[in-house]
Amino acid sequence: MKKIIIWLTVFLITFFIMSCEDKPNDVDRTAKAKFIVIDTSGTLDIDQKTNLRLFKNGTVTFFSRDYGESFKFKTDENGILYADGLLASHYTISVNHQISEAFSVFGSKEKDIYGSQNEVDTIYLRGMPSSAVIINEIYAAGPVNNVYYMFDLFVELYNNSDEVQYLDGNIIYRCSKKDNEPSGIITASDGNTYVRVIYAFQFPGTPGGKQYPIQPYEFVVVAGDAVDHRQAVSTSIDLSNAQWEFYNKQSTDIDVPNVPNVENILSKTTTDFLIGLTNDAVIISSGKKGVRMEGTDAMIDLSTVLDGVQYMSNPIFTRKLDGRVDAGTAGIGIPSYSGKSMERVVLDKSNPKKHSDTNNSTVDFGVNDKPTPGYQGNPIQ
Repeated sequence: MKKIIIWLTVFLITFFIMSCEDKPNDVDRTAKAKFIVIDTSGTLDIDQKTNLRLFKNGTVTFFSRDYGESFKFKTDENGILYADGLLASHYTISVNHQISEAFSVFGSKEKDIYGSQNEVDTIYLRGMPSSAVIINEIYAAGPVNNVYYMFDLFVELYNNSDEVQYLDGNIIYRCSKKDNEPSGIITASDGNTYVRVIYAFQFPGTPGGKQYPIQPYEFVVVAGDAVDHRQAVSTSIDLSNAQWEFYNKQSTDIDVPNVPNVENILSKTTTDFLIGLTNDAVIISSGKKGVRMEGTDAMIDLSTVLDGVQYMSNPIFTRKLDGRVDAGTAGIGIPSYSGKSMERVVLDKSNPKKHSDTNNSTVDFGVNDKPTPGYQGNPIQ
């Protein structure tokens, strides 16, 4: 018996030491790192000294999933970033620099920063179109209740531009991933990059059509069920004024009269549009290339993604998206059945119509104590 106790004690001590070596848990903010940020899109000006397109005097965001905190630093005139005062942690490091209304340069990197790192690492930027139609608010946590009611979810879209946009043929997805994959963004057998999805609900019309406009700076609510949910649970919300409703003919889902449908297009989906209360990822795409099937696996071409949001109440949860769609995380700290929602913050208080869209939900989103379907709340980051 003594041998067993001694062996167990040695094992636990060894495990503790190894764990500490793998991921320090001190929070003394002594970790440091250096990066150079280089544009590969051909958009930024060439630096005459280095012949590189350097990202100068630009903001870089560091997000620690271990601690749920973000830090911002700026590059200097040489495109070099000196990050210090960091917590010892694993970081998602991201850049999103808006070039014009319709184009930005973007890049991200995953890195462990546990001490003082003197070598210069590199972040490469690439060009990407910026979508005018964005996901502005997600309410998935459910109202305060003890009967597990969570059918009052909604996804709110927003036209973040001063021009009319169109929802014709756009598709809203719930994302997915396999256990052996770092994220749900994968390279398929045809060599192209795709995002794994499990739900696909499509607006009517043809992608690129102009039957279903969304006006400049207009909010559009797509409800799970467009009814007054307070009739079922008093702490819930009224979604009877939602402009659209998710609907699946293959389920027992109710079809509210006079509310147009965003309909399921995957034969294997037999439920209404449901997303996780505390951890999931939602994407809206143009719908131009539809859904690709490989066996029973559904996926969409990455190039069709207009916007995507990864959310999780705890940053240690598994991610479904990476920096190519969302380098950060919304909804940190929102527990299930809390009645709280996650919503984009205003980019500039002097221009409250423009909402933050850096492809990093840690920066872009805050938390509302109560959902605000159809209007902008005051989310706290």
